[in-house]
Amino acid sequence: YARKKAAGQSGGIIVPGIEEAARIDPEALLSVVYQRYKDETPSLAKTTIRSFDLFIDRFIEMWGDRDINSLARSDVDRFKSIIRQLPSRPPHDVRAMNMSDQLTWMKRNAGAKAPISPRTVNGHLTAVRTVLNFAHKQTDLIKNRDNWSNPAEGFNMRTDTKVEDERRPFDEDEVIRVFAPPYQKYAKTPD
Repeated sequence: YARKKAAGQSGGIIVPGIEEAARIDPEALLSVVYQRYKDETPSLAKTTIRSFDLFIDRFIEMWGDRDINSLARSDVDRFKSIIRQLPSRPPHDVRAMNMSDQLTWMKRNAGAKAPISPRTVNGHLTAVRTVLNFAHKQTDLIKNRDNWSNPAEGFNMRTDTKVEDERRPFDEDEVIRVFAPPYQKYAKTPD
């Protein structure tokens, strides 16, 4: 600024990132796109909304409420590595903490709680991926659409496949015995 002023040029203070911030479309902020996704998808289940609220809030807590066009695969990869370390089903006082404090709590209380499951990590990644896919398919907010790819695509963790139940199913005679007197009074029949 001092050099510009000495040279007779007018202008504001030069601060790294300020110029970029001035070019951000407020409609392209992740929080705004997410709200638009919720508004335009009325069929979303309440449990999905509650989960996505938490997952998107965590992403924003980590990276700030950024323009969706500025998100990179490295952002999603780092988010995934941090989320994997958060506690599973923490006490209420820990749940109320920000992510950084939860990570500190996990380190201080090693072994007290397991980290969240791969399935929950995948839920976080799915929320981000879904909102970005919505922005691409149903809005004009994505710049350079022809070369755009979702930075959250392909980041799911492998989860354990369901183990086959080793119990055998009831045979017909066993079913009849279960629903015969004296247990019959507990069976509900269509009216």
